[in-house]
Amino acid sequence: IPTARLQVGTNGDGSIALANAWQTFSDERYKKDIVPIANALEKVEQLKGYYYYWKGGADSHRQAGLMAQEVEKVLPEVVHTNAEGYKAVDYGKMNALLLQALKEQNNKVELLEKQVEQLIKLIQKN
Repeated sequence: IPTARLQVGTNGDGSIALANAWQTFSDERYKKDIVPIANALEKVEQLKGYYYYWKGGADSHRQAGLMAQEVEKVLPEVVHTNAEGYKAVDYGKMNALLLQALKEQNNKVELLEKQVEQLIKLIQKN
């Protein structure tokens, strides 16, 4: 017995689509011209998160998200523009960018940790 009915709204109304699970094809065998995302941390730093309210529709709760026009400048692959010119972000596809950015940041932290260790050893010798 379903616990919620599927509701799919129109752009900007804040409707929530409910489902038990959603999977996206990601098997390497479906893909070609595979290239890692470079400078992911730099790209993430160009994005801003916002709180906002929908101008219309039934949902009057405060929302959190990104502005599609800003995302499109950084990661156009995750933005879709409909026939009327309204833009939508596929937030799920942003996970690859965020994962790469996290790895880049971790590499920077590890490098800084090594430098701190070297500095501590130098100080202890003197």
